[in-house]
Parts: sequence; structure tokens; C-alpha cells
Amino acid sequence: MDEQEARIIIRQDAPHLLHELNSLASTSEPNLQEIIRTVKQHPVMARSVLHEANAARNAPIRRIKTIEHAVVYLGPRGVGRLALRLLEDPPPDVVAPSPVRDRSAA
Repeated sequence: MDEQEARIIIRQDAPHLLHELNSLASTSEPNLQEIIRTVKQHPVMARSVLHEANAARNAPIRRIKTIEHAVVYLGPRGVGRLALRLLEDPPPDVVAPSPVRDRSAA
């Protein structure tokens, strides 16, 4: 599998993983290990969690460098809110490009 094929698979799985994360975070007793495992499955979500944890509005004392630390720092609800935001307004590398038809051939 080349890099482009891997990106297509990631794009196709993104909505499912984001819904799963939101569901995991919304339970009455969220399992942090399960949330961490799910975040690690999706590179865009992992990057987003690290970025969110290190954002100035969250004011971390030291730079957060691991997914585990970022998930604990944000908490399950913070990760769930981030997943919902990404579902509502996904970055370009999460959304699969829509196929363009050549209408001149018709």
C-alpha cells in the first residue's frame, strides 16, 4: 500500500472514528485507554488532540508531547468536543475529495 492509498483509507475512516470518539467520551464512565487507542488510530485526530492540548487558550505549563498526556489533559469531554468540531468542520486532509466527472465525454 502506497502513501496515497493510505491517505484514502484514513479519509474514509475519519467520520466513523470521530463518531466513535464522541461516543466513547460521552459515556458516564469514559475509558481513557480506549479513547487514547482510538485517537492513535487516526493521524489527523492525533495531531488535532496534540494541537488543542497545546493551544494558548488551554495554557499548559509545559509543552504536551504525547497523545496519552494530551487526552488526559483535555479530558474525555474535551476530546469528544474536538471530535464533534472535526465532524462539523473537517480539515482538508480528513475529507475525501469528491470525484470530478468529465462531462465533455457524454
